[in-house]
Amino acid sequence: MQLRCFHHTCPNLAAHPGFADATTSASAKRPKKKKRTLSPEDALMRRVNTLVGERDAAAAVQVVKAALQGSWEPLADGAEPAGSGLSETGSSGLMPTSRPVFSTKAFAAALFACEATGDAASGLSLVAEARRCSSSGISTEWLQTEHVLSVILRLQCVAGDRDGATRMLAYLEQHGLLRLRSVSAFLQYCCSGLKDRRLAFAVYEAALKHKIELTEPDYLALGRLCVQVREPVGTLFFMLQEMREHVAEVSEAMVRDVLEPWVMMANEDAAVGLKPRGVPMSLQLHRVDEMHHVPQLLVASPPPSTGASARGAASPGDSAATAPPSDTQLCGICPACQAELSGYPFTAACRSHLLRELKELIIPQACRSRRALLGFEHWKRYIHARLDAGDRVDIFIDGANLGYYGLSSWYDLAKKQLMLHCGVPESRITDNDLDFNAQCKTSGRGVDVGVNFELIDAAVKLAVDTYRMRSPLVMLHERHVEPKFMTLQSTAIVQRWKDRGWLYCSPTGLNDDLCWLYGALLLTDPTDTTPTSVTAASASPHRTFVCTNDKMRDHHFRLLSPRAFTRWRDRHRIAFRCSRVGDRMELHWELPAPYERCIQQRDAHSAPSLRKSEKQPTPSHYVTSHAATHAGSPHVSGTGAVTSWHIPFASAPRSAAASAELTASPDDQSVPHSSGGEQADAMPNVEGKSVAHLERYFLERSKMTKGTTSMGQRHGRTHILCRRCGRNSYHVQWERCAACAYPRASRRRYNWSVKAIKRRRTGTGRCRYLKVVNRRIANHFKTPKA
Repeated sequence: MQLRCFHHTCPNLAAHPGFADATTSASAKRPKKKKRTLSPEDALMRRVNTLVGERDAAAAVQVVKAALQGSWEPLADGAEPAGSGLSETGSSGLMPTSRPVFSTKAFAAALFACEATGDAASGLSLVAEARRCSSSGISTEWLQTEHVLSVILRLQCVAGDRDGATRMLAYLEQHGLLRLRSVSAFLQYCCSGLKDRRLAFAVYEAALKHKIELTEPDYLALGRLCVQVREPVGTLFFMLQEMREHVAEVSEAMVRDVLEPWVMMANEDAAVGLKPRGVPMSLQLHRVDEMHHVPQLLVASPPPSTGASARGAASPGDSAATAPPSDTQLCGICPACQAELSGYPFTAACRSHLLRELKELIIPQACRSRRALLGFEHWKRYIHARLDAGDRVDIFIDGANLGYYGLSSWYDLAKKQLMLHCGVPESRITDNDLDFNAQCKTSGRGVDVGVNFELIDAAVKLAVDTYRMRSPLVMLHERHVEPKFMTLQSTAIVQRWKDRGWLYCSPTGLNDDLCWLYGALLLTDPTDTTPTSVTAASASPHRTFVCTNDKMRDHHFRLLSPRAFTRWRDRHRIAFRCSRVGDRMELHWELPAPYERCIQQRDAHSAPSLRKSEKQPTPSHYVTSHAATHAGSPHVSGTGAVTSWHIPFASAPRSAAASAELTASPDDQSVPHSSGGEQADAMPNVEGKSVAHLERYFLERSKMTKGTTSMGQRHGRTHILCRRCGRNSYHVQWERCAACAYPRASRRRYNWSVKAIKRRRTGTGRCRYLKVVNRRIANHFKTPKA
């Protein structure tokens, strides 16, 4: 250390020959670091990951094959790049071997590379080599690893190996390893490639048996196959019944390629006399590309319109395009059949389940400091006191989300006004002080201005004056009301909120999103609650809204039950948008639809009840327009049972709704109808003997190795191989590798490890960059502070 000091302070002395000899002798006495010894499996994994990173799947397959055959030389082929801690000489620390070497991770990495490049033949040849060498004593762990078997199945489907893919799917089902990615790949292969109706419905029944929720592309492929083989229309109703829970909306291709031709085909069969069980049937598909709705809310004055032009309408600049038609329907009323769509269910069990998950899973992770825990306990006492007193909050306003809306557009005005309020002369205010991008780079906290209190106050007035909400509550962090961020106008607004009880400030360390989420869940009455004497006077149960654009997709809210939480969010969240008019901002609300956006079935006991009713009165306030597609309104004579299906689908600009209506006898509504003859035996059945027949169909064709240990009911978490360390340590929700913190989405090959950062550090002081990276890693893995 003294020699280094001489080198910096006395350059003439450092250039002396004797000084160089002393430096050399001192460095020679330093103990050499012990070199790491890599096993052949680790060397193989590193070599394969290097080739995979270079997109050379064929070379990776050849390396794994050579290792299986025992002809791979780690010293020659496994040379690591510079900076990896290994030299390229004979003493590189690699353990020499002449036996077959196999690594499940390297094997999986090569297969995934073949799938990414579309080289299915190379991947299947590697699988055949691994099966041939399985008797040589190599590890058979890959036969019990679900993601490896799944990629083999997908490669077999791409290569067109029907027998191999069928045996693989049977093997996965037998060992309890059947997952959505395997079923989806094989089902689409059966529908699009093989066009085998029997095998496709066998896979479909297997998915229903194992409670695997198929996606909309899977139903699209199955529906196209049904149209090609002229499947009876009862199968369509069976599929719609299964899609109701887990498929929120279908694509426009589903309507164009499946629903419309299937209904047309069913009507053609009925016209030639192919009537199911002698019951007259008529199907009509109504498609509505634009629906105008009037929300069922009590309002005092017309709020600004939130309509958006739909596909096929006039240009946005045309004033006539934004005007609603004269026959505007009430919100939630189907314009074709006049049926009222059902709303989102929010049961008492769902509310208690979400509250329990919020208190047991999210709060302990988000509130680690004592101050945050005390702050949340104070919030719980406050909101429970309001609930007991009957003073419920009508709407929570996310102050930070609304107050910082469009910050870059009004930052210069707010910053200048704040600096003048603090006593800074206008002559000393420079353009750099008012530059938003420059201040974000230099400011440690990112934003050095307060929220837009005028915009938040506009939301409060809109809730109170327009929508008659008596008790709004603005949620703000306490740092937003600090004196350094307050002006005279904002101080008056905040004081008025405090006087009326419309403001709550969360303490430091407590996320205000958790507060309004807990309050909204607690104060909302479930839809299945029996009305009491207190609530009997009200027309409907109390519902607490949340005004925010935050869709709550961060890692905290992912711990909640996804389906129940998503339905609650779609039912209670009010989105907003702002438009600048002159020097002021106008606030526009986008209210949640009162009906559930999912596939809905409605049964009517008489046909005349679905005839077009009288024209609904059109109020003169607030008309929202959004695209919609509808199928329904059958033309029947006499009386009979009518089944109406309302199917929402996504069109080009906005989402839409569709429905189909079937006229049939009441006895035939619960069973799929066939067109008679041989088609009746081919109908899918998910009960009784068909499931056992499906198992025999798969198990009889299975010829893979048996006797291996079953994985049981493994959880379906997806892990990905790290491109840097080669470990199987990525999770689908993680942004970095759990072993080396290498970023998953980034393409830069940058060493984020702490040791590498320390090596790049210069000088004797601690680098601020090292602090930032260490803090990122600690926050990611939720490491508690010492």
